[in-house]
Amino acid sequence: MKQSKLDNILKLHQKWLDGEEEGKRAYLSGADLHNADLSGADLSGADLSGADLSGADLSGAYLNWVNWHEVKGIKVYVAGLQSSRENAQLAYIPSIDIATTGCFQDTWDNLKKRIDEVYKKDNPKIYHKYQLAINYIEEQIKSDEEVKKDEM
Repeated sequence: MKQSKLDNILKLHQKWLDGEEEGKRAYLSGADLHNADLSGADLSGADLSGADLSGADLSGAYLNWVNWHEVKGIKVYVAGLQSSRENAQLAYIPSIDIATTGCFQDTWDNLKKRIDEVYKKDNPKIYHKYQLAINYIEEQIKSDEEVKKDEM
């Protein structure tokens, strides 16, 4: 996709996020976004399912509520969990060290600290569910690293 077309889609998406009448949600399912400049873009709620993000610049992008299903060109680990929201998800993109869950976005370590702060004492059941999701993602990363070592 040409950057000018993508910029227009992102502009309309931002208007949609802001509740403006002429706004339109970004549907980027299956889009060829390799090498696209998505830096600083608010992609919340965009349907990136099946999009090719190879080489895309996601620095500073807001990635909450993104559909990561079958995204290509970038490793994304996703775990579903039934937390304070039904069918919530925890997503981690190691290449840019960004983790998202709900409206929270930060580094992986800061996500784990935040979950400890918010849930460990006050809601141990949700804390446990988050720990299961975190452990699942960390085990997937570990497994991928072991496979990579074996291939070398």
